[in-house]
Amino acid sequence: MAVCLVISRLSVGALVFAVPLLVSAGSLDRPWKKVVLFLVEMVGVIAWELVASIGAFSTSVVILTAFFPCMICLCCMCYEALEQRMSKVYRTVASSLLCCLLLGLFSLWFSKDAIAMQYVDTMLEVSFQLTGMSEAVDQDAVKNAMVLLLSHSVAGAGCAALGFNILFSESVLAARQARLDWGSDIRLPEYFIWAFLGSWALALFSYLGSWNVLVSSVCWNLALVISVFYAVQGASIVCFWQRKRNERATMQALLSLMMLLAFIPGANALVVAGLPLLGVLETWIGFRKNKDKEISL
Repeated sequence: MAVCLVISRLSVGALVFAVPLLVSAGSLDRPWKKVVLFLVEMVGVIAWELVASIGAFSTSVVILTAFFPCMICLCCMCYEALEQRMSKVYRTVASSLLCCLLLGLFSLWFSKDAIAMQYVDTMLEVSFQLTGMSEAVDQDAVKNAMVLLLSHSVAGAGCAALGFNILFSESVLAARQARLDWGSDIRLPEYFIWAFLGSWALALFSYLGSWNVLVSSVCWNLALVISVFYAVQGASIVCFWQRKRNERATMQALLSLMMLLAFIPGANALVVAGLPLLGVLETWIGFRKNKDKEISL
C-alpha cells in the first residue's frame, strides 16, 4: 500500500496506482478485507496531503489534490465489493456509474469554490511561465478552452483511468493462473450499441444546437463513458488477433503498449479513436467468428 501511495502522488502514476491494490484484493478471501484495503489507502492519501499542506493549510486544496486517487479507490472498492453479486462486466458498469456521480459532484463543488479555482489558476500561470508561453498566448482564452474541454470530458477520462486499472489488474491475476487467453473474448451486450448511438446523437445535437453548457457537458461525458466500454471491446479484438498469430500474446502486454501509445502524439489516435470504433464495428462485423457471443470480462 505504501508503494501505491507513492505512485498515486506522481503525475502519470496517479492513473495506474490502483493496479497493485486490485491485484492484492484479488488474493483476499473476504469482501470486508478488500474494503479495508482501499479504505487504508484513502486514509494514506488524505494524510499525505494534510502533511504536504502544513504551513499553508487549505481544506479546498486538500480536497482538490486528494480527490482523484480517493475516487479511484472508492470505485475499485465498489468493484470488489460486488464480486459475489454481479459479473465482471456489470461490476465495471456499476463502478463506472459511481465514478461519474463522484466526478459530477466534484465538478459542481469546484465550480463554486473560489479557493480551489484560484489554486488551479495559479498552477496554470506557473506552467505558462515555465514553458515560456506567458506572453505568447492569450492566457484567459487558453484557460477558458481548457475548462470547457475538461467539463466535457472529465467523466470519460475518469472512467478510462478506472477501466485501465481494472482491466490491467484482471489480466495480471489471469496470468498468475496461466490463463493466457484471458481478455480475448470480452464482449458487451448487443443492446449497448443503442446507448452508444443515442449518446453520440445527443452530443452532436448539443454541439450543433448550442445547448446549455451543463446539458452539453452531460451529453458529451455520457458519450465518452460509453465509448470507453467499446474501447475495452476493441482492445479485446486486438488481443484476439494477436493470439491467433502468437499464442503467448496476452492482454497485459497489449495494455502496456496501449498505455505507451496513449502518450505519443499522433499514435494516441489509435487508442482514443481506433479502439472504440473497432469495438462498435463488431456489432455488425464478426471479427471473432469462432468465438461464441457472450458477455465475458
